[in-house]
Amino acid sequence: ILDGINSIGAVNLNFDDIFMVGGGSKSSFWLKLLSTITNRKLSVCDQSEYGAAIGVARLAMYVDKNITDQNSIIKEINIKKSFQPNVDKIDILNKRYLAWRNIYSISKNISNHLKV
Repeated sequence: ILDGINSIGAVNLNFDDIFMVGGGSKSSFWLKLLSTITNRKLSVCDQSEYGAAIGVARLAMYVDKNITDQNSIIKEINIKKSFQPNVDKIDILNKRYLAWRNIYSISKNISNHLKV
């Protein structure tokens, strides 16, 4: 997840609003952990369990030539709750992330040599 956030940041420095959707958005523990791992504020909007489906539907409507008022498709998102990083845990989680990246890199090199 952190790799994904870092990838977005590499091409778009202006993304402050991150909205969590789906089943994971119901777990306060998961959202606090992800907020700390990514060192970013995360928000849950009203009806977040439908967020992905609503987003896809809005994108489809946005390209529909029969819909002339495209501004009416994109609505303001109502934030139900936001989660801030736990600054006391950021350093330890970052160290674990760097250790994981090293293990992954080593494992990837080994597996490449084992391919038949």
